[in-house]
Amino acid sequence: SLVGSEMCIRDSLISDKIIKRQKFLFYDEFVDTMDKSDIEDIFDKSDYLSFFNGAFAEHENLTVSDVPDPGERVVLQVAKAIGKPRYNHLRPASYMARQGLDAASLSEITVERFARLMETINELFK
Repeated sequence: SLVGSEMCIRDSLISDKIIKRQKFLFYDEFVDTMDKSDIEDIFDKSDYLSFFNGAFAEHENLTVSDVPDPGERVVLQVAKAIGKPRYNHLRPASYMARQGLDAASLSEITVERFARLMETINELFK
């Protein structure tokens, strides 16, 4: 997958000392159960599946039990669950953006992860 190849490129750039590891943040730093993750993994699975289900009426609604592996990226698990090698990741993001969400609309886990991400980014600018 493209995401997988991007991660291999990232790892190669770091190991070849072309980029410095400490100059980059990676999503897996904010998801305790994963070695590598995507932005979708910052969301609690129930939150992400809510966006996916809202965006993809043509698929049966997925539940957390359909994507049970805490160590595998949610986009890979969703693709397996719907029997496709890939799906349009922009659709759940677009659906989410149209919902007018606030912190009260999201799980505590999602809010906490994004808060840590923003705090970490803000610290880099001090």
